[in-house]
Amino acid sequence: MPHVSPFDPDIGGRASLAEYAALVLASRAVDWPDGGPRRTAEMIIRRMCDPDPGEGERLRWAAHLDGRMAGFMMVIIPENGGVGSVEITVHPECRGHGVGTALLRTVLSVLQDHGCAAIEGWWIAADGVGEQWARKRGFRRTHATVAQVLSLPDVDVSGWAAETPAGYRTVEWVNHAPEELVESYAAARRAIEDAPLGAAAFESPDWTVERIRRIEAEQAQLGVEQHVVVAVHEESGAVVGFTEIELYAASKDLAHQFDTAVLPAHRGHGLGRHVKARMAERLRSERPEIAWISTSTGAENAHMIRVNTALGFVVSHTMVVLTGEVEVISRRLG
Repeated sequence: MPHVSPFDPDIGGRASLAEYAALVLASRAVDWPDGGPRRTAEMIIRRMCDPDPGEGERLRWAAHLDGRMAGFMMVIIPENGGVGSVEITVHPECRGHGVGTALLRTVLSVLQDHGCAAIEGWWIAADGVGEQWARKRGFRRTHATVAQVLSLPDVDVSGWAAETPAGYRTVEWVNHAPEELVESYAAARRAIEDAPLGAAAFESPDWTVERIRRIEAEQAQLGVEQHVVVAVHEESGAVVGFTEIELYAASKDLAHQFDTAVLPAHRGHGLGRHVKARMAERLRSERPEIAWISTSTGAENAHMIRVNTALGFVVSHTMVVLTGEVEVISRRLG
């Protein structure tokens, strides 16, 4: 029987971190035969050790079988509660021995203690073994996302050329929003709330000035570079659209593009495409070591997929979100 215990990355040392990275890479070779999201051992370890700013409480467990690390689990308890986000990985050679189920039993108990009614897994290969395993245990597919990548050295930049839409200007910064814009920037960030998420239980956080400043401080502490390009409405002086990129020391040639959104009253002017093009242009000219920009978009968000495609992004793979009710799955496992 697998033995499940809490995992502290600060205690196990380099050997346990290397064992964890090897487990994930072995799993990815089977679960993502097309390559999936690009990962190196260093990237895998950084992602596990360093919480994303503002994500909530992160907990970790390892499952050992016959003296080896056979499985690993991370769970995030979000700030706004209600749904726990879980990621379970089992070494291909250890599957079929109850490792994943033992980890799942553990997290269900923890989520109940934290008052979470739902459990959700993101970034799962569509129709892969992970989805099949989860469905048998009571999860259902609630959302799908399309991953897209842009090769900066190879892209045709003619698709980026465009004047800033009339009545707007762009402002750029790294890691710290200007005081005169931070309040309207927080309001613009809330525009992401109407991005299509299917039936996923995830709830967008409440973006406030305080939250932005806290995340900026956490990013600085973790050594994360956050680059932001915003569209400012000239008449009101308010931020009405934005895009953000994060750069990590563990992946010097890869930029991660996260939220892009425009306030409803200012849509239809090409602002989303413009700020994304400006961001890509800036990285290409100022950071030649960056070869790729990766992003993901809801599969039903046809508009943003078209915007990304027009800028030179190509689809690399499709991922799904699986959701279940903690009480229902607990009863099913017995």
